Amino acid sequence: MGRENKIKTIPWLLKHRVNKTPNDIAYMEKNATGVWQKITWKQFYDQVVSLATGFMTYQLEPEDQIAILLPNCVMWEVAQQAAYQVGCVVVGLDRNDPVERVRQIIELTDIKAVVVQNIDQLETLPLEWLRTMKLILSVDNLKVSQKFVQAVGIDLLMVSADEKQLPSINGSHPATVIFTSGTTGLPKAIPYNHDQVLAAVSAITRLLSKIPDQASSACWLPLSNPFQRISNLCAIQQNWQAYMVSEPAKIITESQKIKPYFFTAVPRFYEKVYEGIEEKINAMPLISRQLMRMALRVGTTYQHLKQAGSPFVVIFKIPNQIADFLFFKKIRQLLGGNVHYFISGSAPMSLGLLVRFRAMGWLILESYGVSENIVPMSMNILDEYRLGTVGKPLIENNIKIAPDGEVCVCGIGVARKGIDQQDVNLTQDGYLRTGDLGEIDADGYLVLSGRKSDGFKLSTGRKITPSIIESALKQIVEVTHAVIDGANQKYVVALLNIENEKWGDLMRRFQTKEEIRTYLEKEMTMVCKKLPRYCRPVDFEVIQAPFAVETGELTVNLKLRRKHILHHHRKTILNLYQKKHKINSIVLDTIN
Repeated sequence: MGRENKIKTIPWLLKHRVNKTPNDIAYMEKNATGVWQKITWKQFYDQVVSLATGFMTYQLEPEDQIAILLPNCVMWEVAQQAAYQVGCVVVGLDRNDPVERVRQIIELTDIKAVVVQNIDQLETLPLEWLRTMKLILSVDNLKVSQKFVQAVGIDLLMVSADEKQLPSINGSHPATVIFTSGTTGLPKAIPYNHDQVLAAVSAITRLLSKIPDQASSACWLPLSNPFQRISNLCAIQQNWQAYMVSEPAKIITESQKIKPYFFTAVPRFYEKVYEGIEEKINAMPLISRQLMRMALRVGTTYQHLKQAGSPFVVIFKIPNQIADFLFFKKIRQLLGGNVHYFISGSAPMSLGLLVRFRAMGWLILESYGVSENIVPMSMNILDEYRLGTVGKPLIENNIKIAPDGEVCVCGIGVARKGIDQQDVNLTQDGYLRTGDLGEIDADGYLVLSGRKSDGFKLSTGRKITPSIIESALKQIVEVTHAVIDGANQKYVVALLNIENEKWGDLMRRFQTKEEIRTYLEKEMTMVCKKLPRYCRPVDFEVIQAPFAVETGELTVNLKLRRKHILHHHRKTILNLYQKKHKINSIVLDTIN
């Protein structure tokens, strides 16, 4: 055996970083007393090699799959990197996943070892499956287990380190298995090799090369999520510090201390942040509230005019600077005051929310990718972005738009087969069918318009793309999610998900349900006014129960599972169509 240092693999990436900056900070993590402590690249690497040596004593071999079921912590990264060192394949499990999804993932894989925080986590896992493990590793230093003889505390495993005994691997060696979010059914398991993972890292870091050495970032999305794991590998490549946030619910508070240079999140996070800002505005005295609302109107108008390239933008430039100085600068302290930009992925964001954040001095750069292609397909970057798009395609991808509008891609990051050796959805010429609809505009930006499978026709023959209408409806501040329907009907109706807290705020403002409905009707008319008349919802119903992963209405990446929602609320939708509507001109236009 022996190490091959010239072949670029994930172990090579880490070793290269350690050799270059051994004493720089790799991770920050809170100790038992809540004090942030630093871990240098050299300290981290020593732990990795020690655990990798321990893995080999339990006969873990190249291509064995190791599942990691931990909260975000340095030990998650140690276990992952140690697995790569011995040529094993990493499978990330989310401890917050519904039990049924974890079992589905187990059935899709061939896991030989599992890393858990403590033995209690094993209670929800299949007993017969656990008994097949070569190793069950407990971070809480379990010494004896009556149920599982292969259960070991981590201190007993990390007792020696022998780098020379670690096997050599190459770029074509399997590295990880990731899972589709399952918007239309069961998740699929997709394997990727070291070459493909590093291609993703190289592509992202090239576009984010202006982030300086030792810039701080918050590692708060579950590390089972490939979005966060790839981000942390980029941190190794670029020498960034990653602050481990084990409790995602505390990310706002923690960010005030971390002061991240950039921030990575999914759209639901930004929605929650803006909801929190709205709550603070509503709690202000009347005059302050009115001034703040005026500042937001000035800021959003300025950004809309700027985005459109309007010459009238100069009129709002100075008022916008005043609004920023008096109001928005204070708001930016909410996340530490040092965020240069945000990166959003996993699901689309509404243009209205993007513009509102930009008005407050926060730039959100949307990116786009699919589980079957580990390399991001397109990204907005600091010097080249357009709100409402997912950026320009990366050079690692060849993207084409099919005649029916479906986005197709080929490139190094595209998976050819699932872990079950079944082909992914490829065209005859080798392009992956993403299932997403979109177009590339005149300036080369990719604009997505929804899922191909979500589209439907009205009984009048009009084609409807739900995501465009739903995105407009989400501009209503109180609406968390919006889902529209109208397949084979004369017109469109909507379900507005307004969660209990927001509904309570509305009741305090308007007193009665009738007044709330009048308010929502006006808001719906305003946000949909730019849509074709046949796309504007004629009626709606409010759903107060929050859409959640546990109820099956959201995927683990917080995307809507539209078909499940429509099925679950079928009776409500049918009631909307059975109402005696006073048909107005909009509906008549739709029908005729």
